[in-house]
Parts: sequence; structure tokens; C-alpha cells
Amino acid sequence: VLRSAAERFGTLGPDALIVTKADEAGALGVLLDILRLTDLPLSYLTTGQEVPDDLETARPERLARAVLDGGLPG
Repeated sequence: VLRSAAERFGTLGPDALIVTKADEAGALGVLLDILRLTDLPLSYLTTGQEVPDDLETARPERLARAVLDGGLPG
């Protein structure tokens, strides 16, 4: 699903990615594949239902910990 979305939106020329519903993802390892595929930086992600309160800047150390721990807490 992520690969398909990246291909469809790629024609619009995005300069960064925003990932929503990251707290609902079973695993975040696939996110690394999408970052490699698109060669775009990850700017923001959401980790809950309350936007903008659950919108956060993507931080490498938090994402690395989430990949190793199996997900982000909501």
C-alpha cells in the first residue's frame, strides 16, 4: 500500500513525507523501504487520533527505537 501511494503521489513532485497512523502500524520496518524507494526525508508523523496534538516532527532516534521495539505508542 505504501509503495503504491508513493508511486502515485511521486508524480506530484513531493519534497518530503508525512506518515499518518504510525501508532496503528504493526511494524515500522517497511517505512525504511519507502524512505529508500522515494529518496525523500520523513518530516512528520502522527501517533494518535488528535491532530494537531498527535502530529510530531520525525526524529531519527525515536524512529530507530520504534523500529527496534516494534512500533510507536499511541
